[in-house]
Amino acid sequence: MGKTKKIKERVSGIELTLNEKIIRFMGSACTDKDYQKGEDVTLTINGNVIEITERDNQDGTFNRTFKVKLITIDEKERTTE
Repeated sequence: MGKTKKIKERVSGIELTLNEKIIRFMGSACTDKDYQKGEDVTLTINGNVIEITERDNQDGTFNRTFKVKLITIDEKERTTE
């Protein structure tokens, strides 16, 4: 992840600094692959942003959350080292 640029916005008439941008995924997808508990998985997700919410952290900052409904996923092939 790159550096987060501090963004100041007016939320409900008060100037706040954007603290975090969060993506929440909802939905599920079927798979033909077998996975092991604790295994790292690389996925490409196609989805649709269905909701954006902002939460005041009560410290001069706020978090913006994007709720994404899954449409499809692409499971990347695993490689062994």
